[in-house]
Amino acid sequence: MTITQLEVLTFSEYLNYNDGGDSLYEWEDGGLIVVNPLSLNHALMIRLLINQFEGEIARLMQPWLTLSMVGIRTAMNRSRVPDLMVVTRDQVDPLGPAVLESAPLLVVEVVSPESRVRDYRYKRSEYSVVGIAEYWIVDPQDAKVTVLFLEEGFYELSEFTGSDQIVSRLFPHLSLSNKFYKDKAMPQTRSTDRRTPPPEMPEDISKTIKTYIGNLGSLKDYEIRQLVKHAEDFGPYLKNQRLETNQIRKFLDAINRIKAQTIQDDGQKVTFDAIETEIVLLKPKLAYAAARQLAVKPLSEVMSIAIDKTQDLEDFARLVQFIESTIAYHKAQGGR
Repeated sequence: MTITQLEVLTFSEYLNYNDGGDSLYEWEDGGLIVVNPLSLNHALMIRLLINQFEGEIARLMQPWLTLSMVGIRTAMNRSRVPDLMVVTRDQVDPLGPAVLESAPLLVVEVVSPESRVRDYRYKRSEYSVVGIAEYWIVDPQDAKVTVLFLEEGFYELSEFTGSDQIVSRLFPHLSLSNKFYKDKAMPQTRSTDRRTPPPEMPEDISKTIKTYIGNLGSLKDYEIRQLVKHAEDFGPYLKNQRLETNQIRKFLDAINRIKAQTIQDDGQKVTFDAIETEIVLLKPKLAYAAARQLAVKPLSEVMSIAIDKTQDLEDFARLVQFIESTIAYHKAQGGR
């Protein structure tokens, strides 16, 4: 969006400002900044995200709303107008001004050439200070989505490129690829070239899975349908990397031994403390295998993060389910 500096106003004057038209304004250091109308593609991207978010809100049965082109006061002398935000119903006063003075649950900015510095630098700083827990930066020019999670007052970022599945803490079961703005936002022009396109290179699904698991509180939070979907993609990917199960035989044997230990002869379950050491020692087994065979590296990286999230017997059960599902899909694709 292009900005134009107008005049200096107090916050109260900003809230009541009326230019006689429909223009939107941000308020920065007392100055009014005109927010120019969105491009069609920009508007379509926002509409798609609204549909996705509202679908998840309905599924989760949460008292949340999506708002577009509503302001947030980010400092004593600043108010921003993000492209999209998710808020609680309690934050919205239908009779009040169209500027919130409390932090939304999630904010989205779609980057344009004119807004790049503000979206990546200034708004990142302001949104962290005001306490916005999740901030999305959708950047069609760089073909990526950056999701920032607030941790102890600072943003930790995750970048999603290619066909990565975007990970959200507010919407943990959201099914949205980084390519959404290419595939769905704008209608695609039909090509007159009838030649067969070159095959796509295999997607590095391991990056998506590592990010997803890394954002879980514990492994038992891994929703089973999402787990199976990841395994369905990860198994064939490992096969394409030429992984063979004999390369990780010691790891698989160790998993089976630990699994057998969880049920005692009298049918009673053992405590997690009794198997925790052996679970943690799975990591060096994988690291050693990866050092010897490069094809093991993606599995080693994913499972190491999963092991770090294994803190009790329920987590271990999920770990076993993920490993067994991944190997099953690997073999179903002809992996050995």
